[in-house]
Amino acid sequence: DKAAQAENGWVTWTLVLQDETTGTVQLGVDWDVKLAKETPAVDAAAERAAPLAAAAAAGGTAGGTAGGTAEADQAAPEQSLVVEPPRVLAPFADDQADRRRVTLTQVTGEIRLLRHESLSITADSQGETTEAIDVRELELMEQDGYLAYRYFDQPAAATIRIRRHEIHEVAATVVSRVAIEVVTERQSLASWRARLRITTSERQRLRIDLPIGCDLQAPLLNDQRTTIEKATDVTALDQWEAYYVNISRETTSDQEFLLTLQYRCAIVEEGMRPYTGQGGLQMLRLPAIGESGGSTVVQQVKIAVWAPEEVAFLGDPALWTQEGAVAPSVMSPLKSGSAVVAANAINDWIDPQHVVTGDFPTQGSVAVFRAVGRQSQITLTWWSRPFLFWMINGTLVVLGLILRRTSLENRITLVLLALFAIAMFSLSGDNATPQYVAMAWPGVLVVGGIWLTGMLIGQKNGNDSSHGSSGRLTPVSLAVPPPPTTPMSASGQPLPPGTVAPAPEVKKMMDDLMGGGK
Repeated sequence: DKAAQAENGWVTWTLVLQDETTGTVQLGVDWDVKLAKETPAVDAAAERAAPLAAAAAAGGTAGGTAGGTAEADQAAPEQSLVVEPPRVLAPFADDQADRRRVTLTQVTGEIRLLRHESLSITADSQGETTEAIDVRELELMEQDGYLAYRYFDQPAAATIRIRRHEIHEVAATVVSRVAIEVVTERQSLASWRARLRITTSERQRLRIDLPIGCDLQAPLLNDQRTTIEKATDVTALDQWEAYYVNISRETTSDQEFLLTLQYRCAIVEEGMRPYTGQGGLQMLRLPAIGESGGSTVVQQVKIAVWAPEEVAFLGDPALWTQEGAVAPSVMSPLKSGSAVVAANAINDWIDPQHVVTGDFPTQGSVAVFRAVGRQSQITLTWWSRPFLFWMINGTLVVLGLILRRTSLENRITLVLLALFAIAMFSLSGDNATPQYVAMAWPGVLVVGGIWLTGMLIGQKNGNDSSHGSSGRLTPVSLAVPPPPTTPMSASGQPLPPGTVAPAPEVKKMMDDLMGGGK
């Protein structure tokens, strides 16, 4: 029974039990409080039990448990709220005649605070009758909540300070890993398998965009078949089609699941075939998950591309990095190296628990590439390996034959300059340099053999010319200065060593002056 009038802000309710009871009695009370606007929403629950003692012969009982909820339409940045649990009163007043008096010996209770994820709350107990406890110490309520208090007397209250945080919109779908396998041949259709590890708040269906003209198989949600339908309510980009995949599942939204798609799709325009000619570019359009406006985030992508063995993928595509590159075999240089180890590692990378069983047939050689973030396509540079092999090695042999007529110093200089150019080209980060070098080793061996043979033959011919069997000597003309003349005296006697004799012209001149000629 509800009292007609409130007293001092409190409304009295009278509960009538079926039978007379003594001892501990537990009652439950739920109520809603409509708070003023601009006050944050808060959930408060309080429960209490009252051990009682009988004052009359028949005994009496009283006690209760209570829970309350407060709500608001709008919230201010910070507000305060005083939580006061209901008070348990004696059932009869002292002045009531013909009533047995019931005395409450003790009232104990608990308060727990539940909060919305957008709120941060702090609470302080008021008075000496209330203490803060851990939510795991709750006995009268579920051991769950944000804050908890216990009180031993009434009235009891707790002051709560509430701050509301504006929640920013986050990505609804997160694709942590994407593994794509493509088996390409010399025909327009290629076989695809895409496996995705997804965490999403969507519970019904998920949008996926695929290239136009795909022949789809039934997709798998973990290891169970699911359904897929064309999305008629959205418009996809050019050369793409939008689909909805049924992702209804029993697990919670925060648990990852594995989505597997298999289909066949053309990789070239109608009337054309891939890998025609001696080289070119091959573009592959990749499946897109969800919306590209920020509601879907893709973290890592790996793709394994299988191609005929005579096709070589050189270099790293834009925004992609090659993994597990294998050099061509020494015994089979016309066949591309196959990164089988890296391709097999993708299975453990995308499905470590081996949830999905099944085989995906492959053939040819494989190249593995990885990227970070959302990728809509990959453009591969390919060459015909026999053409590239003969072009590189033929060029090296021709250059070697031309340079064998030059000196050894010139050849060494040119080789060092070529090595320096290769080293500088490899610094660009392009993965094509090791593959070019791996295919050039036959030409390098041939050129080295030609130069070494020429050096040995030239040295042997030089030794034979210096040791001829004819024994004939070639005459050599030498210019030798005349021997020095010994100076003579006027009497015809030789002069002592060291004496300087004048020249005949000087001597005649002196004789003419001195009259020695007479």
